[in-house]
Amino acid sequence: MTPKDSDIQEAVDYLTSKFPGLTPKEILTGPLAKAICGPLPGYSKLTSYEMTDVTTATVGAFVICYAYDPAYKENVVILIERGKKGEDGKRKFGITGGYIDLDEREQPCDGAARELREELLDDKGAPILEPDPKSFEVVSTGVGYRYFKNGGYCVQYNGLAVELSKDELGKVHEHVLKLRTDPLYKHEMQKRSGGEVSDVFVLPISQVSNMRDDQFEHVHELEAVKKLHRSLGRPAPCRSNECKITCGL
Repeated sequence: MTPKDSDIQEAVDYLTSKFPGLTPKEILTGPLAKAICGPLPGYSKLTSYEMTDVTTATVGAFVICYAYDPAYKENVVILIERGKKGEDGKRKFGITGGYIDLDEREQPCDGAARELREELLDDKGAPILEPDPKSFEVVSTGVGYRYFKNGGYCVQYNGLAVELSKDELGKVHEHVLKLRTDPLYKHEMQKRSGGEVSDVFVLPISQVSNMRDDQFEHVHELEAVKKLHRSLGRPAPCRSNECKITCGL
């Protein structure tokens, strides 16, 4: 049933009387938007919802950390398990990354490096890796579309990659071992990440490339891993029990 103009005006008048001092637009983007859409996400820097006359867009960046691992006799990549499960209730995986800070005029490489520090950290909040953003290489770019119940937006994403040194890979292995053996360490890491990261894995790139689209929170990250895999060469896929058990694949 389509509401009448008079009904809409009556609702506007009622809300205006309930929120004196606020314009109808401020009511719409403030208390009304919060009541319908819920509070803004923790990472948002907005003080309230905003109205736009054009499609909302932003920029994201992620970095695939990879290195040759003699234990697997091939390149491995760092994979994280996201803190939140998907709409299907299943675990979701991804590559370290997120939105770049447009207010600070952050460049994709710098944003990806910052996200890496924020998501790959220990129980004290200290970053495990701090690679030089200038060493990042572009693997893929594109536009992703995010749709929600009450709207959506598009993201211009930048898929990057950086090769880790032997020492850097060793630090990540030590971190993963602590996550497996020390529940308190893992709990504190999850808190320090703001709930963004549930777990961390170091897996053969062939194993990750064989994962399904629905296992990734953002499928373009999986596509970037596959592209990197092709550029590095394709050894025989790893089928060891360790790989299958580690990620439950």
